[in-house]
Amino acid sequence: MAEGESWETLPGSPEPADRFQPPMPGVDRPPDLAEVFAKARRAVAEPAQPRIAIVTPGRMLMLLPVTKLPEPALGGIKALLKSDSPLAITVISYTKLDALMEDKERTKCIPFLGQLAAMASLGHQVIVFEGHPSAFKTGVAGADVVLVDSGMVPFLQSDWTPVAFALMKPGGRVLVHDRKTYSLMEVRPRADKGEPGATDGRDHAAYLNGLLTTLAETRKSIVLAEGSPLPDPSELTEDAGARAWLATLPYDRASLSAEQVIGLLLRSARRQGLFRPRLVLQASLSNDAGPPKAVAFKLTAGLRDEGKQTVTIEPL
Repeated sequence: MAEGESWETLPGSPEPADRFQPPMPGVDRPPDLAEVFAKARRAVAEPAQPRIAIVTPGRMLMLLPVTKLPEPALGGIKALLKSDSPLAITVISYTKLDALMEDKERTKCIPFLGQLAAMASLGHQVIVFEGHPSAFKTGVAGADVVLVDSGMVPFLQSDWTPVAFALMKPGGRVLVHDRKTYSLMEVRPRADKGEPGATDGRDHAAYLNGLLTTLAETRKSIVLAEGSPLPDPSELTEDAGARAWLATLPYDRASLSAEQVIGLLLRSARRQGLFRPRLVLQASLSNDAGPPKAVAFKLTAGLRDEGKQTVTIEPL
């Protein structure tokens, strides 16, 4: 244990050994889980001693002291958080105990630990946990900011973004840190559509942008069918950054119509070739990781036995 660190044993036991990268570790489930997180909040609420609290999967509390940084070094974090009052910041990253102990600097497990230290230095209350579904609601409840490690995104519950926004303080913000680019992306709450299932063309266009961008990157083909559920683009890629970006798109997939998506595809396609014409969709797509990229897809329309429209999408 590094000098100056303190441990408080809470109900639970540590996990078996692993390295420094996700997936989601197994966790203990103590009956007083809410008190575990409340204790972590209290531990970082003392302004005289800035520190970060890490709640391990075994539900132990690890306290990392933070040296107060000079004002010039804090300008970027101040601009990011936009608050002079202490904020409750919940961080989701890789907190497996054995990996943290082996990772002496903690930055292999939590790549953006330096940014968290700057936040704590400014007086913000920073706690870190792994984001397991059994503790997700408890961990994010009442937070002003939820900051998520992109490496953990594929292992979070599928509805983690709306759940986070529902449980955070009003005006709460969700940020995703990309391990590959060391950049931050803000996740916007999806607009309230009023009646369940109420959507407009922008929802279908946003979904189609996410789906086609994913297919272009993965080089996968897929079949859409009228009357069938639309595929989840995040299940078509293993890239954590791509999944984090897909979570920001403003649509509710369950409310979308496969018929409308298919119609939008076919209306946007053009026939190419003289002797064996084919439907080709050309588009310019962006995933916020760079400038828009020109892509092309072959579309094959068909009908199922029951007369329902289908379309096969194949990247070219």
